[in-house]
Amino acid sequence: MLSSIYTAAYVISDPLRHVRVLVSGVSDVSRAVEGADYVTGEDDEAPLELRHLKYVKVALPSTPRFEASHAFKYVPVTNVVDPKTVVLGGTFDHLHQGHLILLSMAALLAEEKLICGVYDFANTPQRLLKKANHEFMESLDARIKAVEEFLRLFKPNLQYRIEGILDDFGPTRNEPDMQVIVASGETEQGCLAVNKLRKENGLCELDIYLIGVVANPELEGKGSENFADKISSSFLRRYLSEQAEKTPK
Repeated sequence: MLSSIYTAAYVISDPLRHVRVLVSGVSDVSRAVEGADYVTGEDDEAPLELRHLKYVKVALPSTPRFEASHAFKYVPVTNVVDPKTVVLGGTFDHLHQGHLILLSMAALLAEEKLICGVYDFANTPQRLLKKANHEFMESLDARIKAVEEFLRLFKPNLQYRIEGILDDFGPTRNEPDMQVIVASGETEQGCLAVNKLRKENGLCELDIYLIGVVANPELEGKGSENFADKISSSFLRRYLSEQAEKTPK
């Protein structure tokens, strides 16, 4: 349901439009009263026209269904039930539909605490320079703020720790109190590397939840399966670059 709504809400004419899917009984829906539009029912189909929506409220089962599909994969290690602490990380540049699904699923899984690492390029400027249209990358503070604002709206009763990280491991390398890592589907190898390092450091390995990438509807049916052709931060930076070129000097 989350994925179908976010995919439908993608507006080609304005990929940066902010649409937030909130869950009845989980999210702080009261904060989304102004300009809100609602869709209810866990089995309802997402509306095809979401061009003018800002907030969408849905009713999901009290226990989220994580069924194996092209959009979801579970890699059990300890088979933990109701994990107290869930961790995830990423760049989270220009928070988009893929990020929102990832953050939402991580928050739904966590019983008590969610730790989110946001990549800080301070020690690796060369890594930033390799990114296409890197001049349109948001600042670390802006990225952390966007992640925190969404999470506190989506599931306000969790404890959150959202912080900059200087490498791909962040707090997973030395903190024992975490049970699950959530990541996008193409970063499975990174999750396995996290578990390898945790095992070497005498820590418990983490169960892995992999969430599929949201396809770019503009390219639907055109045979392109490259990640660069999905809704992504690189796609949005390219969009911003193209818009800047069209702006009269």
